[in-house]
Amino acid sequence: MLVFDGGTQLEVGWQGGTSDLSITWNTIDLTTSPTLVGSPYEWRSSRPDPLAEVTGRVLTGWTVTESPYFPGTADLTGDLPMDQVRGWSTHGLWLSFAGIDLHIYSGADITLISKGLGWSGEQGHIRVV
Repeated sequence: MLVFDGGTQLEVGWQGGTSDLSITWNTIDLTTSPTLVGSPYEWRSSRPDPLAEVTGRVLTGWTVTESPYFPGTADLTGDLPMDQVRGWSTHGLWLSFAGIDLHIYSGADITLISKGLGWSGEQGHIRVV
């Protein structure tokens, strides 16, 4: 969740691995403690390094990112066989803040955030639409 000036919230999350992307505005009540798997938790303010760099900047644009999917017979143990790509699926959300880009994406069972394309394995395999 990103909280903007004035309290506006952008909420991004995945459910069921990478299949169901949810993008909502202002639906989470931060005054109510969340309960996960029957255990109470607390909201806490934190700024991972990529978010700290955009604090105070203006959101200038957004788009989605996509990752390739392959036939079940493709050998994915080495370099990805990009010549066998059968299509592209939504991978994440790309937010631009006046020269700094954030990539919010699914890490199978968690939501991740990085500055630009976060790790070298994404280079050439994730596209910004």
